[in-house]
Amino acid sequence: MSLVGRTLVTAAVAGLVLAACGGGNIDGSTVTSRQAGQGITVGEPNGGVPVVSEYIQMAQEASCASTRNKLYVVDSKYVLWDRAGNCADNAYGQVLMGPTPQAVLCSAGQTIAGPRTSCTDATLRPLFDTMLENLDKADLGLGAGHQVEPVDFLPKSGSPIAYQTIVSERFSKIATPREVVIKDAAAWTALWAEHAGSEVALPKVDFSRQMVIGVFRGAQPDGCRTTAISAVDFRDGKLNVLYVDTVPGPGMVCSMAVVHPAALVIVNRSEAPVHFIREVRTLQ
Repeated sequence: MSLVGRTLVTAAVAGLVLAACGGGNIDGSTVTSRQAGQGITVGEPNGGVPVVSEYIQMAQEASCASTRNKLYVVDSKYVLWDRAGNCADNAYGQVLMGPTPQAVLCSAGQTIAGPRTSCTDATLRPLFDTMLENLDKADLGLGAGHQVEPVDFLPKSGSPIAYQTIVSERFSKIATPREVVIKDAAAWTALWAEHAGSEVALPKVDFSRQMVIGVFRGAQPDGCRTTAISAVDFRDGKLNVLYVDTVPGPGMVCSMAVVHPAALVIVNRSEAPVHFIREVRTLQ
């Protein structure tokens, strides 16, 4: 899922609404929040009272978080940071924090000596262990007795966006060119039926956290034609998707089959407008 080295240069309409949630007390401090945009601090500082923007800044500046970078406010008292990246000896880590990012209560991650988990307060260990075992769940496995609220934030400008390819093929049933952004299960079910029919099982997507981006190139006249999404990038407030179409060069021998190239990827859900950038590569 690495996108390092890819630069996207086409501009798009900008905009992303950030939501951060909080409220409640811990040692006389309150994590407060409001809707935020670029240049707006989330929460009002009041002496030692933490603000969510401090955690966002920490996450944005992390060097090993290209694959996963998520923040959650838990019970209006704690902030959980879950991140993963392509660092040999620091590929993943989770940190449970109190009133400030410096107030580390528990941590888990990969170290040179192997995986390690620790808590400064032993009474928090069961809570932290439950979160670690349920990072794929919206409530972190904590159930109705706890409040878990994700903190949405802008990636740092220039950051590659991790994605998971679920389709890269030449024989879609969709015969007309199309670029798609899918954000709900009903639309996804309908698109998949149109693309694959009933022969292939519908891939699972958690639309509370994810969305699907895709390109369909329609009917193409020979077997040398393909398409693939090669990069997703966030830059200057814009989400850009680069896809690459291949075409045969002079003298290239191709099958005469009519193909319908298609590519679909899963990315973290975003309210930013998606801009598609097409690159054509000639096969020699």
